[in-house]
Amino acid sequence: MKLILASQSPRRAQLLKEAGYKFKIIPSAYIENNFQIKNPQDLVKEHALNKARSVACKLSEGIVIGADTLVVIDDKLLGKPKNTEEAKEMLKTLSNKVNEVITGIALIDAKNKKEIIDFESTRVKIKKLTGKEIDGYVKKLKSSLFGFAAYAIQEMDKGWIEKIEGSYSNVVGLPMEKLKEMLKQFKC
Repeated sequence: MKLILASQSPRRAQLLKEAGYKFKIIPSAYIENNFQIKNPQDLVKEHALNKARSVACKLSEGIVIGADTLVVIDDKLLGKPKNTEEAKEMLKTLSNKVNEVITGIALIDAKNKKEIIDFESTRVKIKKLTGKEIDGYVKKLKSSLFGFAAYAIQEMDKGWIEKIEGSYSNVVGLPMEKLKEMLKQFKC
């Protein structure tokens, strides 16, 4: 069965490649609205499902993977920053605190329209960051590479992450352990 990633995320594609999956990328046309009044788990699942549906409806076969990731800190949702100033503010907010990375995953069999939706949650403690560290990180990372909440864990200096409780790949953008279990339901 062929896999289709409904995402332009280079991080998600890299995780799938590293895990040995063969897949095609077809970007989703779905536009997220993170200002809906919903709990974060339901919100990421809804976004993931709508991303997968926007691609699956155009196909006659294949398993479509949709994913959406948000960071929650102090009951506030952090998505992708719009610019470097917003990225710096987000990193200041994350500094010396625990945040929760939540990714919704949706799989759709384009042939029979079977849908599976789930989510993964990982807690991440980021060390106290100085203004100089934040400025250097934002300068190093091009704004097009900013992930949710302005950080790409694989690009951070090793000492920045004090603790991870849960899936590392979830923090990168696609919880591979969860995905593997979900794909078994499609005999993949």
